[in-house]
Amino acid sequence: MSSTLISYSESLHRAKQFLLSKDDWSEFLPSPLDESWRKVDLSGVNWLRIAELIRTGFGPKTESTIEGDYSITSDILDRLPEILGNEIEGELPKPEHARSTTESFFRRDIFSLLNLGFSEPLTITAKQSDQRLTIRHNTDTELSLPSLVLRVPAEADVTVAEFYNGCQPNEAQLTSSANRISCGHTVIIVEPGARLKYVQFRNNRAGDLHFHHTRFVVDRDSYVEAGFIQNGGLNGKSFFQSSVVGRGGEFYGRGLFAGRENQVFQNEMGVQHLGNNTNSRLLYKTVMDDHSHSVFLGSLEIPFGVSKVDSYQLNQNLILAQKARAESRPWLVIRAEDVSCEHGATVGDLDEDALFFLQSRGLPEDEARKLLIQGFLEEVLGEMALTDEEKESFRQTLSRIHSNA
Repeated sequence: MSSTLISYSESLHRAKQFLLSKDDWSEFLPSPLDESWRKVDLSGVNWLRIAELIRTGFGPKTESTIEGDYSITSDILDRLPEILGNEIEGELPKPEHARSTTESFFRRDIFSLLNLGFSEPLTITAKQSDQRLTIRHNTDTELSLPSLVLRVPAEADVTVAEFYNGCQPNEAQLTSSANRISCGHTVIIVEPGARLKYVQFRNNRAGDLHFHHTRFVVDRDSYVEAGFIQNGGLNGKSFFQSSVVGRGGEFYGRGLFAGRENQVFQNEMGVQHLGNNTNSRLLYKTVMDDHSHSVFLGSLEIPFGVSKVDSYQLNQNLILAQKARAESRPWLVIRAEDVSCEHGATVGDLDEDALFFLQSRGLPEDEARKLLIQGFLEEVLGEMALTDEEKESFRQTLSRIHSNA
């Protein structure tokens, strides 16, 4: 029996054929028993409309622009299987096993299937440059399926920013006339000895549904600083995960979300350590206002036989209103010895002592609260691979959102 994994290219073809062959997609909706999805409300998804768009040849196409030094790598999908042994979230089954039950080939996640089957992946290789490589996806459509496969070549040192522009940043709190859906998918391969600074900035209108998968594969002696900002959206789920496969690899992940009104966002950040002498750090911060709700799942996997791993995860949540909520849950699978692993979480209000101190120095209460909120987020925002103008624009957006915090 062959041990060859089904290729990434083959998975794209199989996903498309599979969805087109099914009249009822309900069996592929995330199960309420699935820990990753049980807190996600999918009642607002118009499955009949999505199926209609797909089957009538709508063929959702995402317009993308690229600024910076890069090359199109047409064969990168065919080279992924050896690198990406666990595409999406689970290891791909052997072809012999998948032949009898096609659905067993896929994790039960309809949003991944949609992107795999009907997107047109943008496949590029970043080039060594002092300038940032910037990718912008226009997701201002009823159904958008942006997909990026990015290769960072060995020994390269690059900075990359990926923007999902469902609206302009200052429009992120405007409700759209209908629930638009964005299903994004990003795979980033970081080859031996490479260094990458990466940020993903998602702008959605307040009525949008958004589901994103981001997967890093970090090879030997490579170093990655990666972060994301979720701005706007009504209801969403994000996977932001890394497999550190090579000895000496390092991954530092950061995330940021500011919720208001009835926004719900579940973020799953995780690291899988498959190489010895590897390090990882995760830091995720939220500011929750009104009736908004955040759920964080911090996953860590270290299989048997791996050693000298140092991993730390921290989730910090700032609550600005009585009915706002934040949940934090670790999800640790550690089967190895000689590893150092820590995780922590905090949920709290603004520091009243700090607020009093600023007011005693003549700052109005509203300005003092804004300053404390900005200071809380700056540890994450300040390290993002964004320009000063982009950071300031987001600060101003937050300032307007929480003007009545």
